[in-house]
Amino acid sequence: MQGNKEIKTLIVEPTNHCNLRCAGCFNNSGMTRPRGFINIYLVKKLLDECTNLSKIIFHNWGEPFLWPEIFDAVEYASKKGIGEIYISTNATLFNEAMIDKIDNSGITVLQFSIDGVRKTYENIRGFPYKKVKQNILEFLEINAMSPHKKEIWISVCLDETTYREMENIRLEWEGLVDRVKYQPRQYEVPGKIEKPCKWILGEKFAQGVVLWDGRVTVCCSDFNGELCIGDANRNTLKEILNSDQMEMLRHAHLTYQFPVRCKTCSEFRRGKDAGDFWK
Repeated sequence: MQGNKEIKTLIVEPTNHCNLRCAGCFNNSGMTRPRGFINIYLVKKLLDECTNLSKIIFHNWGEPFLWPEIFDAVEYASKKGIGEIYISTNATLFNEAMIDKIDNSGITVLQFSIDGVRKTYENIRGFPYKKVKQNILEFLEINAMSPHKKEIWISVCLDETTYREMENIRLEWEGLVDRVKYQPRQYEVPGKIEKPCKWILGEKFAQGVVLWDGRVTVCCSDFNGELCIGDANRNTLKEILNSDQMEMLRHAHLTYQFPVRCKTCSEFRRGKDAGDFWK
């Protein structure tokens, strides 16, 4: 057991509930684990334990703003001095009150997750594109004048359909946001794996994903929690991410004895890892 790796980055899943049923998303098709919301006291426990945390990501599988205590969690993280607080949202729940709360919160990076424009978006997400665009533009107007200005990203999952829309997406949002991020859509596709996953190896620091029920997995692509290595309700995150169970998983990757979940991960098959998407 390596035993001493500090935790610098943490993904916390506020909920795996989502108000959309997007085509191609594992939340809508494939996820079999129970649905729920994380306990705010667990979030505070994690933040109290992880004293060297520099980045926290408050989203995983679900819409973060469905969790009633999301702003309490962001405020607690901000008071802990965490410099980078990320949230990704589908922007469908925005109204004047929520925009005001987001504006006055400690969120540093707000990512709007959309797939295409107009009809392409609507076919995938089942929500009016005109409305979601209006929600984002209203926030951008407030953000431009805010003393608490956020960095704004547009995130697009690329597949055969949305790939053809890349230029339209760029034209739609370039100059309005700080970054347009293209991320390959995840699939379960068995295939040859070229190398061990850096996210699991944690070459410099331990990194983990805390699901809403407190179970800890090692990768955001693990949508059903098949790679869970502990429970943050029972142990500290540092104990879990430096445990014998975690070390066995690292060893499996180093010796190319990959778990089934890793073998079928399309991101892994392409040689990608979570670090490629969070720079």
